[in-house]
Amino acid sequence: MKKLLTYILLFGTFCTFSQSFQWLKRGGSNENLGNDYESAYSIATDSEKNYYTLSYVGMSGLDVDGNSKSNYDNPGFGPKDVVLASFSCDGTYRWSKVFGGSGGEKINSVIVDSQDNVYVGGKMQSCHPYPGTPSEPYPSQIDTEYFFSNSSSACTRIFFAKFNKNGVLQYVKRPQPPTTSSNANTYTSSMSFQIQNDVMYWYLWLPPGTYSDGGFTNSNTDLYTPYVLKYNLDGTFISATQLGTVQTYDSSVVKYYRNPHNGYYYATIIKESSFSTFYINGQPIVNFAALVCYDNNGTFLWKRENTYTDSGSMKFFGLEFDSLNNIYIAGGITGLNMDSFLGLSNSSFGTAFVMKTNPTATSSLWVSNPNNSAGFGSFAGLLMNNSELAFTSGFASSSMNLTWGTQSISVPGANQGSDVLLARINSTTGACLSLNKISSSTPSIDFGAAIVKDASGDYIIGGGFGGTLYDVNNNTVVNEGGDSDFFITKFSTQACLPLSSESFEEAKMNIYPNPVQNAFTVPVKENTTYKLYTITGILVKEGSVNTNENTITISKLASGCYLLHLQSETGKSESVKVIKE
Repeated sequence: MKKLLTYILLFGTFCTFSQSFQWLKRGGSNENLGNDYESAYSIATDSEKNYYTLSYVGMSGLDVDGNSKSNYDNPGFGPKDVVLASFSCDGTYRWSKVFGGSGGEKINSVIVDSQDNVYVGGKMQSCHPYPGTPSEPYPSQIDTEYFFSNSSSACTRIFFAKFNKNGVLQYVKRPQPPTTSSNANTYTSSMSFQIQNDVMYWYLWLPPGTYSDGGFTNSNTDLYTPYVLKYNLDGTFISATQLGTVQTYDSSVVKYYRNPHNGYYYATIIKESSFSTFYINGQPIVNFAALVCYDNNGTFLWKRENTYTDSGSMKFFGLEFDSLNNIYIAGGITGLNMDSFLGLSNSSFGTAFVMKTNPTATSSLWVSNPNNSAGFGSFAGLLMNNSELAFTSGFASSSMNLTWGTQSISVPGANQGSDVLLARINSTTGACLSLNKISSSTPSIDFGAAIVKDASGDYIIGGGFGGTLYDVNNNTVVNEGGDSDFFITKFSTQACLPLSSESFEEAKMNIYPNPVQNAFTVPVKENTTYKLYTITGILVKEGSVNTNENTITISKLASGCYLLHLQSETGKSESVKVIKE
């Protein structure tokens, strides 16, 4: 029995489809979160093309795709929790979990292993006891399934948690021992969370102490020693690697990455002010932004900085790596030719960019950015997908038209907010392949902040929006209050079948006539159920056929290509392309 590798093989060569946004889903509250926004900032996908996203959320009126959720934050501390939400391939809501308590939670990322289990890692802010007291009523918790039994005398804030694909909690690991030390609670920070080859890499700043059930001890005296902790999928501690020597930190945004090809570690650093102090391996970050590299043993190798000291002049949004260890950087630069990075400068008021560098980041191999002045958001996502890069952010332009290489698209003008943009870029040349956007009906700040690819290579984008979003297929979501809600969308060409992870037989069913005008016959040999989908994955007709009644009428459907999925009573499945004239 031959197996089809992708659904594209089912469609043959009779129909040509263009990629577009297939659906839009939202979640959020009626609260204003300020600079954090209600935005999907991390997305992951499993082998069955289910999608998982993280977003900061507020309290009042909190829901995910119309499903009401509870918020566990203290309104007096600026209501902010984090929601983990899951959607199916066709955008159907599956489940969600709220991480909350008194104070602002910081959950770094959602990641998925090879068995489709789901993980999140981060830090809870509250040390209030469970079940709570009149004076401390907001204990840290994961929905109603897990409570952090903290108290003023026994507090642990950093954690990672594992769920199965259906949202059932498997475990919670808390590597820091209970402590009353204010240093331990204040200076322990969760920075990044990744999984590669079913090994978890958790990047933390750790003050002195013993961690992971005695697995290792940080004997450094500095309060901000960077470590990567490695764990097996069952939560068993493997090892700890110190990244360089101790560092001095003051008000900076740091994110860590691991290159899966050479095992090196990288950090992007953005100082939040020109007065901030940051030392890496005893070397100061003199200017505003830096890219830092460590080898696979954590030994410091090099750092590369921008040239300007003013805060906000340079941003780094994300890193990707290829098999030759070249580095791909998504970022943004502002100013009138005052700042530069590896030769990149800007003579207009600002632009986002994607850059390819050599493995040591001593030279730029190419830079890709809009031709005209283009405002960009504070959030963005970068993804490598074989021969192309996908970049998403929020874009505006004083000319109300964004040109990127040979591609052009309309965007909001000055003081008119921004639109969600997806730019596809050739990873070899830097040429812009296409520009696609989700628009807003009102002047609002709308932006993409995270992007992944699923098992079919399709893009899943998440971000935030302030008004009413709509795409080219007239899918629409509305902000239900506050400065923003979060959204998730799928950019694809393919139909989305519920059995996407299963193997299909090579198509043997010869339905006739095909192409069809009114009705076609399915020559089945046993009772069989059918579902007919559009190429965007919308179910338009379903029913059953047998040896006596085997005709399906589609005269009322629009002309085009459809996908017929058949499931026999003995368990055989098959998918067939149908062309409606």
